[in-house]
Amino acid sequence: MPIPQYTLSQALSRIVDLEDKLLKANAENERLRYRILEQDKKIKVLEAKIVELTQIIDKQSSIINELSRRLGLDSTNSNFPPSNDKFAKGKKRKPSNGRSDSARNPGGQPGHPGSNLKFEAVADEEHDYKPHVCESCGCGLQEFKQVEIRQVHDVVIKKLITNHNVYIGQCNCGHNTKATCSLVGGVSYGDNLKSLITYLSNYMLIPLDRLTELSNSIFNIPLSEGSINNWQVHLADNLTNYEETVISFLLKQILLHADESGLKVNKLTMWLHVYSNPRFTYYDVHGSRGGKAFTDIGILGQYNGNLMHDCYKSYFSIATNATHGLCNAHLLRELKSVSEYDKLNFAEEVCLLLHKIHSEVKSAKLSGETCLSNWTCKMYRKSWMHLLEKGDKQLSELTDEERKCKLKALLKRLKVYYKEYLGFMYNFNLEFTNNQAERDIRMIKLRQKISGCFRNAQYAKYFVKIRGFISTMKKQDMNILESIRRVLINPNDFSIIQT
Repeated sequence: MPIPQYTLSQALSRIVDLEDKLLKANAENERLRYRILEQDKKIKVLEAKIVELTQIIDKQSSIINELSRRLGLDSTNSNFPPSNDKFAKGKKRKPSNGRSDSARNPGGQPGHPGSNLKFEAVADEEHDYKPHVCESCGCGLQEFKQVEIRQVHDVVIKKLITNHNVYIGQCNCGHNTKATCSLVGGVSYGDNLKSLITYLSNYMLIPLDRLTELSNSIFNIPLSEGSINNWQVHLADNLTNYEETVISFLLKQILLHADESGLKVNKLTMWLHVYSNPRFTYYDVHGSRGGKAFTDIGILGQYNGNLMHDCYKSYFSIATNATHGLCNAHLLRELKSVSEYDKLNFAEEVCLLLHKIHSEVKSAKLSGETCLSNWTCKMYRKSWMHLLEKGDKQLSELTDEERKCKLKALLKRLKVYYKEYLGFMYNFNLEFTNNQAERDIRMIKLRQKISGCFRNAQYAKYFVKIRGFISTMKKQDMNILESIRRVLINPNDFSIIQT
């Protein structure tokens, strides 16, 4: 390609033109360079923002997952009571529990004797039903033969008024001697009414205002809430000797169940403590949940038998002489939650292992054995530890660090307290669950739902003392109403069978 020939003037003009284009290009380059720098700054800001938002999203996802898990908790997979279960609108909740289905139909099983009213030999009243005319020919009837007895059991509600007449005897010496009478002057309520109203208040949990209405409408006896409260206090005071006796018996028992639960007293939270077994129940109310309450109540520190409870550390620190067993009902609910919401299958395998051990222990008890063989216990312990190691590996897959920490704490607890969780396997005197104590607490919580909080701590103590007496009498197959009446009259008139 030939090189163009320029004159000097043309060359100078061309140079000026190129210099002008160069200046414009340099200016454009500077503008673009500045724009690139600005874009780099914006990109860095946006990258930092992306990192920040990613962290926020991760945190929110963790919170959402935790809230979703909590919303799914109910009485079957947590420690929530059944009364707190929430049901989705328009959806029927499918019952779920840890029991396996049986092939039996609901209701009484074949061979079950059943029960109904029995004929009494002596009747209080008699009503005869005789035909007057023959249904065939219409003639009058003179001779009759009894062919059937139909008996009705009913009650008669009647107010009984008794006069207690006090006399003065006159002696020849001129002195007058007045007979002694334990009743107060004027008109007073009888022991039968006191015991019945106290029974309905403490056992049937009928509120005081309804009891006053009941007394007036059924017995035609006016009654105030203050009188009922006074009877409560009198009965509780009369149960002091009984309570001391029960505590002495509890300390000699082979097995005790212990638990604690919050109790509202004058809008404040106090703690209800229970120590029980199938024969006895003892309640107390204290401002503390743990060590101080256990020390003040004094039972755990002296007890040297088998103690069932949940994994609350104060039980271990106070009941140092006892053999401890931990409640597997709590654990099964925890593991069910882990299986359902964290999708870690080791939890379901631990549940299956516990049920398998429990089934074998029940079979061994029915066969008259006192313990499982050492080889069997070692095998189950090895399986337990293997599943916990499997759980450690599965935890590494979780992205939620907060949840991972909680599950690590669960696994650590299962490793440290394996002897207590499997205590029912090593020691047949220990139970699989602590359900006995939880059942004994349930009625106190029900009273709180019906009537609200207690007005003061002293009245709460009165109620739980009476309720403990009622629970013990029921466990020992005593007539509760009669037992209350006897103690109201005489503080030492109670019967307890120590077994």
